[in-house]
Amino acid sequence: MSVPRTTLNWYRAYRARGERAVDCLWRARCNAAAVVDSEATLARLSPSSRARIERFYEWLIRSEEVQALQAERNSDWINEPERAARCNDAAEHGCDGETHAEVIDDWRDAFSEWQRHHGKCETPARFIEAVEAHMQLCELWHEFNGSLHTEIG
Repeated sequence: MSVPRTTLNWYRAYRARGERAVDCLWRARCNAAAVVDSEATLARLSPSSRARIERFYEWLIRSEEVQALQAERNSDWINEPERAARCNDAAEHGCDGETHAEVIDDWRDAFSEWQRHHGKCETPARFIEAVEAHMQLCELWHEFNGSLHTEIG
């Protein structure tokens, strides 16, 4: 997935959505810097390490832990009533109702839980940083394309 690195590309994307120029510039600078930072984190790894991170990431987002966490949050009428209502309404039409932002946050929470169970002292810091950078790039891709806060079909 390719995410733009330049402030100008981010600025244009926000302006195309009709946002104010001042807000666009501030957000564009922040997001362009985050892309560069995340890509630098992944670039410091060897090709085999990047492949391991990719495999772990793919395993994590499809794991039973993530599915259980999402199912719990999608039906949590007390702590997340808006999400539960949206998911319940979408389920009537055969859809998810979650947003990409919620799903990515669920991935982050599941990864934190995975770290807690596997012990932070056993997991190398570079591994943790690389997985978090991968998640951030995914989130930034959705932000750039305007789909971060839209419902998943």
